[in-house]
Amino acid sequence: MALVARLLQSLPLVIVLVILALVIYFVVSWARSPERAKEVLIKFFTVFNSILSIFFLLATAYAFFEGNQPVLELTVSFLVVAVLALVITRICRWRFVKNHPHYMDKSQRVTFL
Repeated sequence: MALVARLLQSLPLVIVLVILALVIYFVVSWARSPERAKEVLIKFFTVFNSILSIFFLLATAYAFFEGNQPVLELTVSFLVVAVLALVITRICRWRFVKNHPHYMDKSQRVTFL
């Protein structure tokens, strides 16, 4: 039960991630296309959630070595949310590539000698 209570403390992070995803998706789909918006979301959230995961992993390690139990519980809950968001992003990328096989065949920049 305590784990659920700690995960509820990370609810603001989840809300911020959802709002950020909605804003990015609607802006890019309005400016370009929904397919391009999905590409941008996948790339952005892969990088963003990787950075969040690393940050909260370091904060968790610091709290563990300092022996600060309340901060450790809080950072672990944020770490769980960040890693879970990263896993969801990677699953979304897998489905996107499966449904859009031409995504992997993008043209590459050519340099002439």
